[in-house]
Amino acid sequence: MVQSTATAEELRERILGPDGPETWTSSRVSYLESLKASRVMFLEGYDSMLRMIGVNEDTAKVFEPLVIHFLALVYQADLAYEEAQLNGDFEVDLSWRRDMEELLESYGLLDERGRERLDDLQRYFELEGQLLLGEVEVTEESVYEVLSIRSSDIALVTPLMLNLLGTDPRVVEEMVQVCKPLYMLWEIADDVPSYAKDIAAGSYSTIRMYARIFGAERGRVKLEEFRSRLVERACVEIDRISVTTMLMVLASAVPDWLLPVLRRLPRPVLARILKTVARQDKQGRPELPVLIDEK
Repeated sequence: MVQSTATAEELRERILGPDGPETWTSSRVSYLESLKASRVMFLEGYDSMLRMIGVNEDTAKVFEPLVIHFLALVYQADLAYEEAQLNGDFEVDLSWRRDMEELLESYGLLDERGRERLDDLQRYFELEGQLLLGEVEVTEESVYEVLSIRSSDIALVTPLMLNLLGTDPRVVEEMVQVCKPLYMLWEIADDVPSYAKDIAAGSYSTIRMYARIFGAERGRVKLEEFRSRLVERACVEIDRISVTTMLMVLASAVPDWLLPVLRRLPRPVLARILKTVARQDKQGRPELPVLIDEK
């Protein structure tokens, strides 16, 4: 459980109480964008994130308006860049980013790290389109860059919620670092069930890019090797984080009844357990499909 300094009442007052600054009235989010964002609330991954940061059902409801609006702005950007790709250009209205900045700033959370993550999110949208349109060469390095920033929205939402909860900044940064390789694994996993549809639609997919770089057979082997390296990178980060952060990550992967037992274990034992969980996580590393050589 995360060590929060904000009480439930303080959190409700901060998020739901005030009417907010004038900038809150200027954002224009469509129903479709809000609907796509709301669907996230029903994903297992979102529940895992809530468990990881120690948010109960009541507190999750307090966060919902903020998270839905933030993710709606992400989808607004996504739709805008998709339309730009269809037109063969990258001229996109950046009002989505300005609205995000104003939202974060209104809660006092637009710090240097927040701006860097917004830069990553914008860079992700732009680079993905450039790769699809052939503006940037598809290489292992360029695909890695896209994958490393593809979860920038979640990398923004998680610290946002933790900071509002009053979590120790050191724990927040540890969480960001240990989760980054895990986010990358989850993004690849997310491409697995949609692989055939992505090919048909010409959509971006890490799996498609590996087939393009290495060919179908070798691409599958190389991608599997890459996933293994990401797991080991997560294990390296596990050795660097505090017991508090270890317990937070474990909270997303084990039943609640086990957490009191884990809290009594020494740090080296916790680290071994967390590494085992990371290495055996089939949800984060589902079997890759048979890759197809696209002509």
